[in-house]
Amino acid sequence: PLVLLENVSAGYQRKTIIQDVNLSIYPGEFVALVGDNGAGKSTLAQVVAGLKKPAAGRVTFRNRRPQPGLDVSMLFQNPADQVFTDSVDEEVRFGPENYGRFQSDYHQELLTETDLLHLRQRRPTAISVGQQQRTVLAACIALKPQLVILDEPTLGQDWGHLQRLMNYLQRLNERGTVILLISHDYKLVFRYARRAIFMENGRIKTDGVFAQKWEREQQNEIINA
Repeated sequence: PLVLLENVSAGYQRKTIIQDVNLSIYPGEFVALVGDNGAGKSTLAQVVAGLKKPAAGRVTFRNRRPQPGLDVSMLFQNPADQVFTDSVDEEVRFGPENYGRFQSDYHQELLTETDLLHLRQRRPTAISVGQQQRTVLAACIALKPQLVILDEPTLGQDWGHLQRLMNYLQRLNERGTVILLISHDYKLVFRYARRAIFMENGRIKTDGVFAQKWEREQQNEIINA
């Protein structure tokens, strides 16, 4: 597996949020992480991203510790917490330039696909929440991480922008990027993910591939259209 969690528990201070989680994520997957508020989805995502150390258990990324930003990038629910430069353009190019990986063609592709070209000189703090979300997403994938985690990416997005972003992420997935999507939007989940992990009370309740179910949904939509 790309990512392996073995008997992982984690939380904040003395409060345990996720308990005894075992999970494998494989190359090429597009996975949805679903469940009610407080189920532990965001905590689990931060552990997978290497941003939170587990209180118990083991997390490995290709048999070593994950490197946040390089191996795994995560889009948080509040994009304002992730922007810090003077322009959208700087925000997106910051990571690649610092690691000596900047590619102008790919940078242009990111700004185009996230509909940020016309905003490239604007301050990230002076644009809408939806535009901030797209800026942070572009910055997250600018270093070409092997795994991208999206925590509720629908924030501030109209359906047109959201569909455009998700279609681009789907193309990245087809090129080899693994996607872990956290969402309450089941329409989004059924449309793009091929595997769903359902969490309840800090544990994984069910985990399975639902390609056939998704295909039936699509067929029904076509029939009923």
